[in-house]
Amino acid sequence: MKEVNLLPQNIIDEEDEKNRLRFWIMITSATLLLLLPLFLSLERSIYKAKNEIYINTKEKEKVVKMANKLNLLNEEKENLGLKQAILSEIIDVIPWHQTLYKIANSINQNTWLEQLDISNGEDAGGKDNTKPSEEVIKATGGYFSSLKKDDNVNKNNRLKITLSGYAISNIDLAEFMASLTSENKFKSVNLEFAERTKLKGFDAVKFLIKCEI
Repeated sequence: MKEVNLLPQNIIDEEDEKNRLRFWIMITSATLLLLLPLFLSLERSIYKAKNEIYINTKEKEKVVKMANKLNLLNEEKENLGLKQAILSEIIDVIPWHQTLYKIANSINQNTWLEQLDISNGEDAGGKDNTKPSEEVIKATGGYFSSLKKDDNVNKNNRLKITLSGYAISNIDLAEFMASLTSENKFKSVNLEFAERTKLKGFDAVKFLIKCEI
């Protein structure tokens, strides 16, 4: 026997439409389920790529900042080199900090300076050249009387230093002179003047020393 569908045609069409709709919903759902892992994988790849781009950008920014700092340091170095070159043309090339340190290191605890003068002439100023007193020569065992000036090689090119001050005794003064003489930096170390005097009620030896560098 042949089945006869007695339902109205419109109901039959609606059922067919619903069946087709269900079919496409199932197909779409299945497709989405199949594509979901691919979508998640793609999303992770995009996130990873964005993160790498961000890191690379930050690294590039750091590199640019470091490069800018290096450029600034190089500019400062060039400026310092230029300033140093200018200063070396203006002032003498003598390392004064070493010179003053050697003088200070030569002074013993019983000797102190009152004045230090530097000049560029034959005479460093101060008092006239006089021989040490017999008392000083005797107290130092003839040390000062045996001092001789260096040869006059480049004498005019040397700077003259005049040291004036006080020592508690002639022996202290002799030690100061010997310490200065032992320094190769100082040439023609000579005691120009030394005499007994009173300093704030105490006996002392006032002296004037000249040398060259």
